[in-house]
Amino acid sequence: MDPATLNKIAQVLEVEPIRIPLPHSMDKGNLSRHIIDDLIRRYSISYEEGRAGILFDIVGFSLFTPFEQITQLNSLAYSINSAHRRALQQNIDVDFAHTTTGDGFYVWNRERGIQANTNLYHFMHLALADNAISRLKSQANTVPLLKTAFLVGSYYTMFLTEALHPSLSNHIVGDATIELERIINGALPGQILVGDFEAQIPLTDGPEAELIAIDSIRFIEQLQEGLSSLRGLELSEEKIESIKCDLTGEHVQGDKYNIKMRQIVDKHGFSRNVFNAKINLHRKEGDPIFLGLQERDLVRYETGKALLKGKAGG
Repeated sequence: MDPATLNKIAQVLEVEPIRIPLPHSMDKGNLSRHIIDDLIRRYSISYEEGRAGILFDIVGFSLFTPFEQITQLNSLAYSINSAHRRALQQNIDVDFAHTTTGDGFYVWNRERGIQANTNLYHFMHLALADNAISRLKSQANTVPLLKTAFLVGSYYTMFLTEALHPSLSNHIVGDATIELERIINGALPGQILVGDFEAQIPLTDGPEAELIAIDSIRFIEQLQEGLSSLRGLELSEEKIESIKCDLTGEHVQGDKYNIKMRQIVDKHGFSRNVFNAKINLHRKEGDPIFLGLQERDLVRYETGKALLKGKAGG
């Protein structure tokens, strides 16, 4: 910010700005504003808007033995790290960060912008695919069954202090994490939910970036183009031929389907709109793998739930 803006903010916060002399001149290109900004962030709390986040949640976690719990958390962490490595191999730029929720992980991209959010969704594909293939090959109760939520929203990010030093990893909390938690509580085992959002997202990283308005449906439509870049990658030693992702809905005619918005209500009585997402993985060898729940699975579940309510009410 310029000096005038800094002074105004200082007056509001009732603080005195401090001038810190630097050993290098920024004008000579030795120290960029971007580097200084990243350094300052490690000692501050930042508010982020239009940022994507993922919540991976292990189904039935509290029912497992402690050994099974740590084994499944470790398996999920491996899938997340494997997805990061595969993303970089496919030139998908994800500077991901994650923090545990106890029975899963929040995951977000430190990079900002519409492409960063799109890359994080592709990252989710890779993590879920690695998890699914690992489950097919696993023995005993070592690889978790997941339910997953994705959302674009706002949150605060901060670096916790370790002894007298700021940590290298940051943490997030805010509207996006609260919404992800409430969405995941309404998800079925194996389901992928995309929250209903409308966000102003910067086209690129940086304070002067142009903002564009985008909602959940348009976001999913736009990221389809980048799926071709995932062709040929290997996950758990399995070569993937193609990946396709959709928001599900009811059949209209021919091969056309609409997109159905659903509503979930949390334990506090608050409702929120969500979309059911599915991902189709076509392997070079072996049958396709379907991630998420199909529309017919949800119809059967909702019909059964309605019947149970009817019986209870009668």
